[in-house]
Amino acid sequence: MDIKTLIAVATGKIPHNYRSGICPDELQPDSRDPDCPGCKILIEAERDKIGRPAAYIEEMERELRAAEIRLHDVAAHCANVEAELAEIKPAKPATAQVQLNDSEMEMIARAHGTGGWQTLDDMVRFARAIEAAVLRANGFDIQPPKGGD
Repeated sequence: MDIKTLIAVATGKIPHNYRSGICPDELQPDSRDPDCPGCKILIEAERDKIGRPAAYIEEMERELRAAEIRLHDVAAHCANVEAELAEIKPAKPATAQVQLNDSEMEMIARAHGTGGWQTLDDMVRFARAIEAAVLRANGFDIQPPKGGD
């Protein structure tokens, strides 16, 4: 159904059959004669979305307002979440060198056996090398120990 056809009915180019007494007039604007050429077009238009009755349009407007309210609620919720996220401070990387103490290193070395090393000091040196590699991989600036390897 196009608007030109509806205009043709409104201008009388597609006439109503007023003899039936069922065609729309000033007293019965919503009345339709299913056998009238003009009324048939109006009936079809009412079935389409072009000529929806006022009650249908009002229902759609209510649904639209409800959807706008839901959208507003979602937008407000998003704004609250953004504000909460803005307050969260990212963890700062440690500025001091982080290392395990010697007894912790010895414990790790003992837990992993001798692995063919000659001494416990050899195993501790190996554990420190692993520790330094892990810390560097995590973005820490690791300086070699003073006077050591």
